[in-house]
Amino acid sequence: MPDYDQPFALRDNPFSPGPWIGGASPEFGSTDDLWTKPLRIHRVPRLETLFVAEAGPFKEYVERFDEVMDSKWFSKEQPSAPQVTLKFLIRGPVGAGKTTFANYLISQLSQYKLPPDKEWATVDYRSVAEFETMDSLKRIKAIADVFSKKVQQANYGALILDNLEVSDEQLVIHALDELGRERTVVAFMIAGSNSEFGKSAASHALYSAEFDLDFLSTGQAISFVRSRLNEFRRSVQNVPAWMAHDEWALFPFKQDHIETAVDLGVLGGVAEKRARPTIRNLGSMLKRALEAEMQRLRRSGDQGIRAVAENDIEKRTINLLRFVAQLTSTMTGKIGERKAA
Repeated sequence: MPDYDQPFALRDNPFSPGPWIGGASPEFGSTDDLWTKPLRIHRVPRLETLFVAEAGPFKEYVERFDEVMDSKWFSKEQPSAPQVTLKFLIRGPVGAGKTTFANYLISQLSQYKLPPDKEWATVDYRSVAEFETMDSLKRIKAIADVFSKKVQQANYGALILDNLEVSDEQLVIHALDELGRERTVVAFMIAGSNSEFGKSAASHALYSAEFDLDFLSTGQAISFVRSRLNEFRRSVQNVPAWMAHDEWALFPFKQDHIETAVDLGVLGGVAEKRARPTIRNLGSMLKRALEAEMQRLRRSGDQGIRAVAENDIEKRTINLLRFVAQLTSTMTGKIGERKAA
């Protein structure tokens, strides 16, 4: 495993951590693809430390979620047994953290106390092995069937339905109504920004709350980077004293480089071209930048950041704009070669 401690005083690449950070689950697969996949916080609680509430309107939405739960007589103070179906709709662009947010909310359900004979259970799209290849009708029915078997009658369950399209809406509502006849269901429906799922005037009354995610603002991008770096700097021994200065808090990156890159729209995905980044876009770019710098330092034979004086740190920061330009140029060249071939 690459040693990010010597060159950067980090336990690992904060934007592509190895599987050890959350462990691996035989049932739900390894967590070694955390830079592209949703954080499965509801399955691996340790992953909650990678969830950055400031990288979007998540804090506000958590408060809204708690308000809805409270209004339906769920309680964090004393056991209660409401009989209700709650439908939460989460929308946003690819990589904005929709599924991670649903996983986070589900992980919080255990705070709501149930009677001794009741318990929370969770079913999501990964509970059906062939989920990705099924058509809508079979996919929704298969997940509903798994839910009805896992969540016993008169018990409590959370359900995630992902990648929904407008043609799925009636199927989903019918399935939830059927499941809710004998169980208490807290459902999370996830759709892309371009999906018309839940957007009709008649749809809004069907949902307990709607959470709209978006591309990152400059401030949200900085919060995401700062939080991830802090998490992976924590417990590292003998961190250089100069890292305590706010100017170097984002080392090996600089705040103004990230702000400029976000403002110029050069961190968006290929499909969006010059657009503000999503969490996934930003994390992917910073992952690549760290890996490239690691390779450069290895070739130079200079990896020890603790021996670098503060007045030399500027030379060791990653110029994000230059890296993006070089990466874009390389990708453009490869695309041209493929077309020519």
